Amino acid sequence: MDFCYSCRQLDISLSSFISHPGTDDNPHLKAPIYSLGTLEQISARIKGCHLCRLTFAAFRNGPLRNINSLSDLSQIAIFGTWINALGPSREQRLKSSALSILVWPESPRIPQAAYKLVIRAVSRLLPDQPHFGRLSSVKSDFLDFELIRRWLQHCEKNHATCHGNNNDLLVKPTETFIVIDVKQECIVHAPDNCRYIALSYVWGDTIQLTLSGEKFKEFSQKHSLRNVQLPQTVSDAIELVEKLGERYLWVDALCIVQDSDVIRRQCIEDMDRIYTQSLLTIVAGTAENSNSPLPGVTEKRTWRQWGSQISPNLALSLHFDFKDFLDCSTYNQRAWTFQEYQLANRLLVFASNGQVYHSCKEAVYSEDVVPGKTLESDAAMQDGAELIKLRPDNCSLWSTYRRGVQTFSSRSMTHERDILNAFRGILRMICPGRTLEGLPVSIFDMALLWQPRERLTRRVGFSTWSWAGWLGKIHWFDDGSLEGSIESSETQKVEAWLKEKCWIVWYSSFGTNAKSAIYLREGPPWLRGFSPSATDHGRRFGFRPRNFAPTPDMLPRRLDKLEPQRKHIRYLQFWTISAYFKIEPDTSAVLKFSSFDPENTGNGLRLFLLRDASGQTCGWVLLDEGWTERAAREDVSLQEFILLSEGQNPTTERSPYVVHPSNGGEPVNDFQEFNAVMISWTGGIAERAGLGRIVKGALWRTCKRGMKWKEILLG
Repeated sequence: MDFCYSCRQLDISLSSFISHPGTDDNPHLKAPIYSLGTLEQISARIKGCHLCRLTFAAFRNGPLRNINSLSDLSQIAIFGTWINALGPSREQRLKSSALSILVWPESPRIPQAAYKLVIRAVSRLLPDQPHFGRLSSVKSDFLDFELIRRWLQHCEKNHATCHGNNNDLLVKPTETFIVIDVKQECIVHAPDNCRYIALSYVWGDTIQLTLSGEKFKEFSQKHSLRNVQLPQTVSDAIELVEKLGERYLWVDALCIVQDSDVIRRQCIEDMDRIYTQSLLTIVAGTAENSNSPLPGVTEKRTWRQWGSQISPNLALSLHFDFKDFLDCSTYNQRAWTFQEYQLANRLLVFASNGQVYHSCKEAVYSEDVVPGKTLESDAAMQDGAELIKLRPDNCSLWSTYRRGVQTFSSRSMTHERDILNAFRGILRMICPGRTLEGLPVSIFDMALLWQPRERLTRRVGFSTWSWAGWLGKIHWFDDGSLEGSIESSETQKVEAWLKEKCWIVWYSSFGTNAKSAIYLREGPPWLRGFSPSATDHGRRFGFRPRNFAPTPDMLPRRLDKLEPQRKHIRYLQFWTISAYFKIEPDTSAVLKFSSFDPENTGNGLRLFLLRDASGQTCGWVLLDEGWTERAAREDVSLQEFILLSEGQNPTTERSPYVVHPSNGGEPVNDFQEFNAVMISWTGGIAERAGLGRIVKGALWRTCKRGMKWKEILLG
């Protein structure tokens, strides 16, 4: 067999891929991680090495677009090791009958653990060996519907965690629940205990056939859908459901009365239940729009596989995670499909390599991996699926929420007013408590600290303090604020941060409620937070006043000065420190002390430095680059900032923004900072302009510029 020196370290042979159930002494399971060189070095060895040729072709021609976009291949290191097909535990090793090779890239520009290749054995001597690969000579084919049925039936019978709540089927997911009866070819009101399959797809810019009140009677007639021009994706989904032996299909365009505001609003609010309670969700991951076919259902599909024949009895097949194919799809660019994917218990994913994958909470099945008679889950495929799946966890609400919003905010949607509706189900899944404008109330102070990752534009009808009020991708910096013992859970660390680093008592209300009698008498309702003790307040802010109760008539008095659409948004009312600083553009393109590693500010954004009363640098703020010209004018160089919470500077080096006694300033701790929002005012209402940091010691030098304890209305 032809392998280079680096790849020979893996000791590749047919016997190396075979594990013997009941034993735990396979030497390859104890093998170390091997360096296979850089991708540039691998490219130089492709003529003389089977594995280098296969690996290089997969990395450069596969779906990993972050690697395809890199021109300097010397910056991408490739590693490989042997893994057990069922997982790393001893119990899994004892049951396993196969091993595979895990190959992955490492580079400063590639997210850690984001990508991997799995190399499996293919042998004519062992065609049914579990977790071996299949290399098909068939280039065009139809789906094996019996195989898909077997996947689904096995999951229903053996996967306890995929069943969900058995009581779900007893209650319809929404009050007016309509489904397509694929046998009678019409729409019907769903029967009790209805088993149905849901379709998750992209409408695109095509003309979509929809259900209206006028068409309801027509589409309810038997075989009525046979006589209309259905979009290809929907038509194929109907065919697929019938071939899987099921009867009912839910498709949003034909199962929601689109011209009924009441029904449409109710279905949107219940969208999470519709997908959660579905037997299976079809993910049209190859569709550009609703007229795209589901490959292999009614039209032939083209397979794409990566493989190499090593010897007469051994070939290698290389597999990507199906998430890598979805990542390049139109499906993954849409906001609604993100929620639909996340909420479904079982998925049948159509991927751009021409194959389908079954993914549930306990397993992932692929057409080109031999599953074995008992259909045990392949650990490598399951790990890949879990990377893009959000799972509710009371111990990690913050990280799950943060990951969900960061991914969701990068998606697009046709009707921007639906931004929170399209995320409502995910919030309900991961956050059992109250939420406000897309922010969980239990972690409200932390959720407010989001930053743009690109130039944002305003989303009309939403508050500026919420990420939902802006169009564009956002994220949160990992600045090391959540410190604590190793034994502490994430939730415990968040609770400690909220208790020790926050002081604001939040009140909130819609502008439309601000003129009611009870509002004028009692003011806005309390949201969260408790006023700190006099000792804690004095420690932070010296002898500043200690007001925390809202002024009841503040919002009603200021609403009259606003345009009508701004009277319907959610307002925050609270007391905190206000101070003024001069801002000036920085020449750097990275945030210098926002995280353990400097972060690029993002396209269309600019880092601004803050100057205190003595002209010394005392912080920063991240703003839209349009502020560069505005800041050059004297009338906008001085800006107001309000403090939100205490932050932490994680760098071990002395920050250039800290003022020290030798410079004439008061001694301050290099690691003491405040999270602060730069605000602008319209009609007595403050709006968020950007988020940044201010060194604590600098505040006391701003007294000349009006540092004070102030009541804020933030819209």
